[in-house]
Amino acid sequence: MKMRWLQPALLTGCVILIGGIDYFTGPEIGFSLFYLVPITWGAWHGDRRVALLLAVIASFFWFSADAAWHGINFVTTWNGFTRFGIYLAIALLTSRLREDEARLRQLNARLQELLEQEQHLSRTDPLTDLPNRRLFVDELRRAGARIHRTGKPIAVSYIDLDRFKAFNDRFGHAAGDAVLRHVAGILERHVRGNDVAARLGGAQFAVLLDQCTEDNARKTMTRLLDQLVAGLREIAKGDVGVSVGVACFDGPQLSPEAMIDHADAAMYCAKGQGANRLYVTHLTAAPPAEPAAT
Repeated sequence: MKMRWLQPALLTGCVILIGGIDYFTGPEIGFSLFYLVPITWGAWHGDRRVALLLAVIASFFWFSADAAWHGINFVTTWNGFTRFGIYLAIALLTSRLREDEARLRQLNARLQELLEQEQHLSRTDPLTDLPNRRLFVDELRRAGARIHRTGKPIAVSYIDLDRFKAFNDRFGHAAGDAVLRHVAGILERHVRGNDVAARLGGAQFAVLLDQCTEDNARKTMTRLLDQLVAGLREIAKGDVGVSVGVACFDGPQLSPEAMIDHADAAMYCAKGQGANRLYVTHLTAAPPAEPAAT
């Protein structure tokens, strides 16, 4: 409570001090503008009532100083009302500007929140809360650029749920959605911190294995395949299988869509080998062309 009244008390004391100096220096040294300092400060950092009170006090002290030197007459009375109007207008205007500035900050904060939500929704799959294809493509583009800067390879895994459509038609969309969310949960729990798991659409998922050699990609995706098979047996009772294709890259300048297509082709190779299989392919940089003989 003491701190609440500390600022108004200090500002009032400042106005009284200016009034005292104004009284003793006389009309030759004008102090009317100095009263605006505490009034403006109070209106911006305090509230409107404090500013209005300071305007009244400042007008009283200015009128008292002017009347002490010139007496009370029409001119001093008119000047007193004029000063009061000026101080009052400045207090109200500054208070209004402070309120508008506060509302603008709130609107900006709300707008930023909505923009972040919109960005999240536009780059996230609403069912599984995994990154969607758009975000996955962006991550692939950045990872492809890192290959040429660091020389460290990457791997892209394409995951397709076998017989998912039949399962969805038989047990309903709610059961199918539960399977998709279960798979997404497995991916989130078992990919490395610098990897990216995404839902590309339907029953297709993808994993970007950043800075990962072919051998490590094979080991990582073999462990992940085991987790997926066990998870699908648990939630789908074996009615849904999984095929995983992995494409490893260490140099070719390929677009993100081309990388996904290579991983997709590897997935179909895995699907051709039977249920719950993994297939890994490796695309390496082409050797530089020999200079033509002269």
